[in-house]
Amino acid sequence: MGATEVSVQAAPSRQKAEGAIAASGAGAALTRQTLAGGVRAGLAFMLQGTVVTQQAVQAQSREEQSRGQQEGGQEPAWSQQMELQTNDPWAIPLVDTPQGSTKRLASFCAATSKLTLRYGHADSLHNSGVVWSRLLRIHPDLLQRVEVNLSVAFEWDNHLLPFPATGNTTVKSLIDEICRLLDLPPGPTGHRYLKLCDSDEYLQNEELLGLHETIQTSCKLKRVVPLRLLHENNLRHRLCRDGEDDRAPCQLYRLLRPVCVFNTCKLSLQDVLSSYNREVTELMRSKWGINVNTLKFRVRSICNLLCGLSCQELEDAIGRLNRINPTPLSPEETSEYGMAMSVLHEALLKVLHIFFDNFQSDFRGQEVTSDLQKQTVDVEGHTEILRFNISALYQLQRNWLTKYVCLYTYCYECFSLSCELTYGGTKICDTVVSENISTALSSGNKIQCSRVMVFPVVVNQLPYECMLTFRLKVSKRGKSPELLGWAVLPLFSDRTLVQGNVLLSLSTLAEPPVRPSPALFDGHSRAIGVILQLEFPNQPEWRYQRPIALPGSLLFTEPCEALQRKRLNVSKKHCLCFLTHNEKEFLWSKRHSSDKGSTFLHLLLGGVPKWRPQDLTEIYTVVENWTILQPEEALFLLSDE
Repeated sequence: MGATEVSVQAAPSRQKAEGAIAASGAGAALTRQTLAGGVRAGLAFMLQGTVVTQQAVQAQSREEQSRGQQEGGQEPAWSQQMELQTNDPWAIPLVDTPQGSTKRLASFCAATSKLTLRYGHADSLHNSGVVWSRLLRIHPDLLQRVEVNLSVAFEWDNHLLPFPATGNTTVKSLIDEICRLLDLPPGPTGHRYLKLCDSDEYLQNEELLGLHETIQTSCKLKRVVPLRLLHENNLRHRLCRDGEDDRAPCQLYRLLRPVCVFNTCKLSLQDVLSSYNREVTELMRSKWGINVNTLKFRVRSICNLLCGLSCQELEDAIGRLNRINPTPLSPEETSEYGMAMSVLHEALLKVLHIFFDNFQSDFRGQEVTSDLQKQTVDVEGHTEILRFNISALYQLQRNWLTKYVCLYTYCYECFSLSCELTYGGTKICDTVVSENISTALSSGNKIQCSRVMVFPVVVNQLPYECMLTFRLKVSKRGKSPELLGWAVLPLFSDRTLVQGNVLLSLSTLAEPPVRPSPALFDGHSRAIGVILQLEFPNQPEWRYQRPIALPGSLLFTEPCEALQRKRLNVSKKHCLCFLTHNEKEFLWSKRHSSDKGSTFLHLLLGGVPKWRPQDLTEIYTVVENWTILQPEEALFLLSDE
């Protein structure tokens, strides 16, 4: 248990402490004045953001233990309460997640921690602590006649000496020449570096001088490049990790979260959850239905703190509670009430799980355990069409749902939600639209719509990089629909088909001119603005498996002279956007007689008519049999986005 969690439980509100003491049945002899003083002090520390250290908690424990022995030998109240919360089946604790509450960010932090563990701070090769200058690869023969005008300073002296050099000289050879000129003792390789005076970048010792991007830019502009010769012991502002960095866990959420106070939100949610716990415990103890309305109010308060989020199981459980009479319960009604409370509790845990699984936070509710083992299946076996439900819209503005008395001003009549299924900016099928979501269905600032979106395409026929684009529009009487917000969602994430409940924060910015990409999805993971709730099938877990190349399936055939000449003429265009549709089809149709001497790989793959799953095996076979000589050839395979 972290220090923050201990501080929250060690300093409860007065009502929470009194309820815990009464529920425990222990006759603690603490006076009301002493209890109130401890509560006020604890709350003051929490609101100021002070982290109670473990030593302080232990000191408080020893103090209360001695006080309890003097006043009757009872255990301190805060330890009784912690034990009760641990054993209370209706308690819903909040757990600190400094690494982030979502699986995506938590897995990224875990992977980063593994890398730091594999490459420790003592590994000078992978933890040099310097910023290496970027390289732009060109043929070394082009650098023979390139003259570079340098000016070199020794260590941190400001006196610069002119030093001409050629572009095909290695940085290490240049350092050795400078050392001979300055009559410096030659050191082991890698003990001296050349740093750019006007930047924090360092030249790479084993690379040619003319391959560095900064050197090439300076030569084009005919500028002198100021350098500084430094010994590795005299490097300043190094960024290398130390032992403390290796020991500290990777926690990126604190670096990504927006500027707002989350501790207050956590305290508010924990306080309402504690009130819910007290109401449920009292109702189960008294077997009296008079406080059912108070319990429903606590549940709605929890949902309101979660942007109004709900689920069908929670609404059904609240409906069962509405049928309970505010009178003493009979044995049959007690059994029904217990079942309703269990369903309500599980549904509330599910709502917390959905919220913190989709929106980033530094805390979350306890994990929902399930007896069912989720089965993992290859997506090739998914022979059903793509379909999912639109569950609800949350945080709609009031003026969208309420009529005004002012002349010519009315609320929106209905909403419509459209969804496009695209691959590489191209629609796979027609846009699916759910129309006439009436504003009359609104409850507060949310609408439970429960619409089904169906796409007439089988899931195992969809490419891995498919994107879903949602657009929320509204209609006024006599006016055309107006766009309120949009969001994108990758069909696959981490090789897994999207599943379960998904929350998307709709963006009100103008849609980007480029085609949708997974990078845009991160902008919808903050609980702001209108929130769209989607429900995908949760069982089983469909996994995408990379196709296996078949080396023997692609046999090279020597092309005739006319074919070779035509292919070379097409390949001279170099860029895929300059090729016509027929030229793209021509290159792909002659793939069995293509090699690195006749065309380029990015032009050949650009001619694939459709990147369907059944075509991927042959595509991977072509890629693995293609010899790539320069890294730039692989960069051509990337899109503009």
